[in-house]
Amino acid sequence: DPSVRVRFQLALALGNVALEKSANALAELIKNNAADTWIVAAVLSAPPTYAQPIFDRLNASNFLAKPEAAAITAHLIELNAATADGARLHQMITFVAANPRPPLVQALGAGLRRSGTTIEQADTEKQLTPAFTRAARIAHEATATPAARIEAIELLSLLPPAQARTALAAGLSKGQPPAVQRAAINAVAQHYSTESTRLLVEHWSDYDSTA
Repeated sequence: DPSVRVRFQLALALGNVALEKSANALAELIKNNAADTWIVAAVLSAPPTYAQPIFDRLNASNFLAKPEAAAITAHLIELNAATADGARLHQMITFVAANPRPPLVQALGAGLRRSGTTIEQADTEKQLTPAFTRAARIAHEATATPAARIEAIELLSLLPPAQARTALAAGLSKGQPPAVQRAAINAVAQHYSTESTRLLVEHWSDYDSTA
């Protein structure tokens, strides 16, 4: 229907229709209206159980690989990770490992936190290790742009500080851009542990006054 209002109302209504009858239509609404934040939000407001079939249908059509689908993909990954287990969770981890863009890894981590677990615990096959290894290298590189380092540090916040200590310590060290130091402080502070406290205190005198 050419009317945005009609399509928006349809997206809301389909969330109350039996899953087997509405999943295809919901996926099509997203594909055809990816730039319309209201319609996308209406589709994604469907019950969490709808996230799995919508993801599968969009993935089968290669829609999730498109640049304009980045935010939608991240949202669906978070929803699935928050509710999935077993083979389904393994599928999400495998998808993200094959497409290790930082926003997708972060979405996976956010969903797992909502379910009461972590990437470290869920990724038993260590499929995401290359993504974290690359993030650690970028976070540690003084020649990388601050934006790239901050993105890498935010990714490393999904790991226990002990595993990312070297890279995070580099971000905390003296002379780093204040924004990089702030990102590193926030990453370490997300973990309530002796290791995180020790790491923050060790670099106390290195912090920029604006960090």
